[in-house]
Amino acid sequence: ATGFMLSLILLAAIREVLGNGTITLEILGIGTTIHVPLLEDHKAVIMILPPGAFLTMGLLMGLFNLIRKKATGTANIYTWRDAHISHKRKHLCTGARVRRNSV
Repeated sequence: ATGFMLSLILLAAIREVLGNGTITLEILGIGTTIHVPLLEDHKAVIMILPPGAFLTMGLLMGLFNLIRKKATGTANIYTWRDAHISHKRKHLCTGARVRRNSV
């Protein structure tokens, strides 16, 4: 739940800065609003709209895949070696034929 909350806060913060040009730090009526002059003059209105959330999420996923690719060498950490697929069922993922032992 904490990770989901942090991801929503990150998504909302990016949309707020790009869509309104402000960062609002207010908790229980106490706080302030920071204005970013360059972004406040040139607002990206699409970021306020629902498609802006999908655009932001796609860009964040691409960024995190790029970071993971630089760190591990592959963007996809879930390979068939790591997925603990039994050897008898590996053909479902690779398309290889299974050899049956005749008794």
